Amino acid sequence: MSNTELTSGNVILIGGASCVGKSSVSYVISRKTGIGVTEVDDFQIVLEEMTNEKDYPVLHYWKNHFDEAIKLPENSKVKIMIDYANIMSIALERVIENHLETDRPLLLEGDFITPELAARSKYGKQLREHKVKSVFIIETEEEQIQKNLFNREGYYQNDRARTNWLYNEWLKEQTAIHNIQTINARPWSTVVDRVCKSLNI
Repeated sequence: MSNTELTSGNVILIGGASCVGKSSVSYVISRKTGIGVTEVDDFQIVLEEMTNEKDYPVLHYWKNHFDEAIKLPENSKVKIMIDYANIMSIALERVIENHLETDRPLLLEGDFITPELAARSKYGKQLREHKVKSVFIIETEEEQIQKNLFNREGYYQNDRARTNWLYNEWLKEQTAIHNIQTINARPWSTVVDRVCKSLNI
């Protein structure tokens, strides 16, 4: 697919857990296609700033109750991430709808893109048709997420890495349920080529 075709309203969704290489892949694809990267993290900041805990408790729980949150069982921590992603889907659906309606390209990447969102046949009033393409990057080993987190932030965070791994496993299950393409994060030397091939770009 040529860059011209891609700039005619395509929406590319790149999902995956934290510390699997989504951002690195996305920025290479951005240079390849000419589509700027939109990070879900930016919407996360906006939503947390523009909402309150009473109306959207899950968006504020981790920030406002950190000492309590870190003591939760690991499955509860993952559930918070899943609930957060489901709330984010409400906002992200509108973003995707807008780009489909205005026929403007979008490359959206982030932890909180759910397979269910990626699989929808319709975004608001806009049909996906052939314009929405998605892939999820999956890590196959928990230890690697620990290493990636250390390399990114300079210290070991075993609990956080464990939560990221369990969320990675949930995403893997959900992609299978919704028939969404997945790509193994490694080998890193070929991950961009494999993602591009899966997206046909």
